[in-house]
Amino acid sequence: MTRSRPLRFYCDESGNTGTHWLDPEQPILVHGGWLFPEGAEVAVAEGMAGIRRRHRLQAPELKWAQFARSGREHAFRDVVELCLKHGVMPMFMVMDKQYATAAKVVETFFDPAYNHHLPMAFTGDFETKKGIAEAVRLSPDLVATFGPWLRERGAPPADEVRAFADRLAEHLNVVGIPSLAGTLHDVTDAEVENLRGEFDAEPMMRSTTWTVLWAMVAKVLEFVRPRGLEVEIFQDQIVRFDALVGMIGNQPGVTRVELVDSKLHLGVQLADLLCGFLRDVFAKIAAGEALTKAELANCADLFMLTHEFESWSGNLPESTWAAFASVAVPEVRRRYGSERPDYR
Repeated sequence: MTRSRPLRFYCDESGNTGTHWLDPEQPILVHGGWLFPEGAEVAVAEGMAGIRRRHRLQAPELKWAQFARSGREHAFRDVVELCLKHGVMPMFMVMDKQYATAAKVVETFFDPAYNHHLPMAFTGDFETKKGIAEAVRLSPDLVATFGPWLRERGAPPADEVRAFADRLAEHLNVVGIPSLAGTLHDVTDAEVENLRGEFDAEPMMRSTTWTVLWAMVAKVLEFVRPRGLEVEIFQDQIVRFDALVGMIGNQPGVTRVELVDSKLHLGVQLADLLCGFLRDVFAKIAAGEALTKAELANCADLFMLTHEFESWSGNLPESTWAAFASVAVPEVRRRYGSERPDYR
């Protein structure tokens, strides 16, 4: 029996700010790309030649900035329709960096390794931890204090860590989580010292890229492995992440990982378009801004894809998930004429 060739996944990122998690100019980070089935690349390349002509895209390399210009609102919609027509699936992770910073607070101060009140099983209690992150996000001062600790290599002073724990406890009491607030009042000296060491890691480990790239690859592997498939990953060139690239290359189901020049790979250029679109549209959704018809159509496709294939996810507050559903679901209903579709 002939073994099928590996699928190809071309990926890129948009909104990367390294260890600066709270850059107000870049609130959203996306790492994602397109999973190509065998034989799809030629058809997509031919279709992209037509899209270039229709939308007068003259630059040799496709970049999101070209598609974001006024008058080209439907250009990326054409790209999405072309890819989906040929079975090319968008797969990605999207991160709200402020919310992710709040989640980092939770992962740090409610890690059983640093909080002796918590059992080791708490590490996997994701629903509870998400609830705490939502609560922490309600305190901009806490988030603003913690963010620079991630950015500036070096352990914060022990007295600042204890003061932060007290402020965090006070906030959790105010928002109605007293049981967890009580675990922060008697942190031991040893726990403080171990906790402080988290902030002295290499910049790569403290970066937004590490977190989201790894999560994106996990999504891809969750798709290919149960189907008995393998994947080759082509990532736009990144620097100082050799260790992470090596870890990805050693994952079962990954036949190779290659850092490539986007100028030479149409798939990576299409990943740039996807990530740029997602960064902009999720920023608009989070801010409550209206979407264009083309953006709504793309959101409807993304909504169906994640429900059918779990092809993407996000480190996002509940308010953003709800806002995304509020724009995507009516478009799905309009498209298919369903009064009461069941999406659960």
